[in-house]
Amino acid sequence: MTGSAPARTSPRGPPRVSVIVSCFNYERYVGAAIRSALELQSDTEVIVIDDGSRDRSRDVIGSFGARITALFKANGGQASALNAGFRASRGEAVAFLDADDVLLPGAAGAIAEALADGAIAKAHWPMPVIDAAGERTGAIQDTDLAEGDLRRHALEEGPLCDITMPSAAMSGNAFPRWLLERVMPIPEEPYRIGADEYLFGLAPAFGRIVRLRPLSLYRMHGDNAHARRPFESMLSFQERHFAIVAAIVGEACRREGRPHDEQAWARSAWWLRAGRVARAIDACVPAAEPLALIDGAQLGIGEELRGRRVVPFPEAAGEYAGPPGDDHAALAELQRVRAAGLRYVALAWPAFWWLQEYPGLARELRAGQRVLAETEDALVFGPLDA
Repeated sequence: MTGSAPARTSPRGPPRVSVIVSCFNYERYVGAAIRSALELQSDTEVIVIDDGSRDRSRDVIGSFGARITALFKANGGQASALNAGFRASRGEAVAFLDADDVLLPGAAGAIAEALADGAIAKAHWPMPVIDAAGERTGAIQDTDLAEGDLRRHALEEGPLCDITMPSAAMSGNAFPRWLLERVMPIPEEPYRIGADEYLFGLAPAFGRIVRLRPLSLYRMHGDNAHARRPFESMLSFQERHFAIVAAIVGEACRREGRPHDEQAWARSAWWLRAGRVARAIDACVPAAEPLALIDGAQLGIGEELRGRRVVPFPEAAGEYAGPPGDDHAALAELQRVRAAGLRYVALAWPAFWWLQEYPGLARELRAGQRVLAETEDALVFGPLDA
């Protein structure tokens, strides 16, 4: 798709960067986020939006005085905060920073340099993880990131297909102003949380994606809002998210005369596929009947699905134990599952490769159980007398 715009630069050099910090009840962390932004080069503006915090976040933000642009608003959710910050910004490159994360030295220069290329719709990067005290844990957040010109994939397979989807979380992204002017404001009610997904769901359809060195730190503190969402809540959000993003990209395609197939998009969208797996299980496995789930721990269903206990396959101490070492181990796990009284097994598409890797398991599933559902997304096996 087209949509990129020539980079606009000032006589002083690279585009000015706006860092927009959004805060809700993060008095403990927001000061560090603001300081990290203020420590960047002088042609960076720092805008902080407090989204109706009920703690002392407002006092912390206010203590920075005229060094920042501070906006205080009634609580409206993440999208409303990002929209307010963007309206107040002037930068040709924009980085949205969650109030519990921090930027690294040199971030503004690297962002400005990358986004000076008008064909780039988004820059993102992996983020080293810090704990609540700000100490590095050694972990890295978001190491598998999409990159390159993905517009063909976004049009053929959909804007939320497996190839375009891998993205850093909000604080690991920066966007050119031309893209944000095209797709913002973010719809506020659906994106009270998860507003970042709107932006990085759309970006690959409008320009190239570049991966940079780590420019920020991601804080894990046990209260990260998005990580707490259960499967059903996330599924509901993602199904609505797909409808919004697909409508925007589809309309852009129609305006530009680009052929596209929105039904094919729906077949490829990761979360829509996850929803179809859940519905296949719901249709085939009796209520309250436990089942073993082979999905490589990819779907995030957890320990329960619509009244059914879900056991990962293979399982150790209640957790997914990784793929079996060989076909013999896979068969032994199936025998153990059956001995434990689990009469149903569901295989989701992220683990379809198991059918070739473990042919004995595949034969035993089909010979020893009835195929209750077989789709592009799921295989559900049940007892022969089901």
